[in-house]
Amino acid sequence: MDRNERDARRQLQSLERWRSAQLESAQAQHARLARTADERKSARDRVQAGLDDTQSFARERLTAAQPIDAEALRQIGEFTALQRQDLATAQTALEESREHCEAAHAQVVKQFEELSVVQRLSKRRELEASRDAECTRQKRLDEQALSRLAADIGSRAKQPQE
Repeated sequence: MDRNERDARRQLQSLERWRSAQLESAQAQHARLARTADERKSARDRVQAGLDDTQSFARERLTAAQPIDAEALRQIGEFTALQRQDLATAQTALEESREHCEAAHAQVVKQFEELSVVQRLSKRRELEASRDAECTRQKRLDEQALSRLAADIGSRAKQPQE
């Protein structure tokens, strides 16, 4: 293997290591964003559960035999409105996190594809080098065989014929 081939192989190995590091970084970023999205989903679910509880309480109070005063009804309505705002905020945050997570996933896929290209190139070059080495070895064997054949023919020509 000559110097240029060694340099090219080292460059390809360096590029593969760099692409691997980029892929790992993208995977870590995706994992962080996925955890954030999961946490926001849990937060949104908690807000939704609180809203459901408030609405259930309001229904129970309205269907109960005892009357509910207007102030309590107003407070329940205001509290429900606040919970709906919190739910909308939580839902927006969740959607934003999911979008970031999807973008990070796309980046992981891109980095994986780029690493795969480098790995395929590296394997192809290894195969080419192996084939070249095999051709060189076969060429040497052929040259040795020709040299032996020429020596055998030359030695037969020098022997006296009977």
